[in-house]
Amino acid sequence: ELMLKQNIELEKMRIELKQKQAELSAKYTPDHPLMAEINAQVNSLNQKTQELNKSIKQLPETQRLYLQLYRDVKVNTELYTSLLNSYQQLKIANAGEIGNVRIIDTAVEPERPIKPKKLIILILSLFVGGFIGVLIALVRNMMRSGIKDSAQIENELDLPVYATVPRSPVQESRINILKKKKNIPILAVKNSDDIAIESLRSMRTAIHFAL
Repeated sequence: ELMLKQNIELEKMRIELKQKQAELSAKYTPDHPLMAEINAQVNSLNQKTQELNKSIKQLPETQRLYLQLYRDVKVNTELYTSLLNSYQQLKIANAGEIGNVRIIDTAVEPERPIKPKKLIILILSLFVGGFIGVLIALVRNMMRSGIKDSAQIENELDLPVYATVPRSPVQESRINILKKKKNIPILAVKNSDDIAIESLRSMRTAIHFAL
């Protein structure tokens, strides 16, 4: 009975040390002090087990067989219970909401911003804006189907051009202001020095000399 108890205790300790050895081997190298210590404990238990087995071999065959079978049943029962408890603990830990994340170091603020690149954006904006402006101007120029220059009338229609009367900015501003009153003043009376009135005078002179 004493040899049976010793044999069971040694076998349980050996299994526990094997489990602990497997856990530590995932974290440390074989040269680590903890690994060396647990390896020494396993070797010591193996020696004690061998000595005990020698003593067991001296027992009668029936007693030796009974001891081995009882030891196997007892050790396997203890091992199964231990594994079942570990399984339940791992399930509880896996279902828990507490994480195992740890902050190793705080983030360092960069000296220069990664984005946006202000100089590149400014240069690209200038190029893109200039390109779009030129493109719009060309499209608007192409869509204008009217006469763009007085020389076109003389060259294509063979008609003399006596004068070109431009738009008067003064009259346009007054028209916008007095639109609701429907009382637009005469430009020659209100502003006789306007460029449009000067053009009309030049047309009068040109017609006079043409006749």
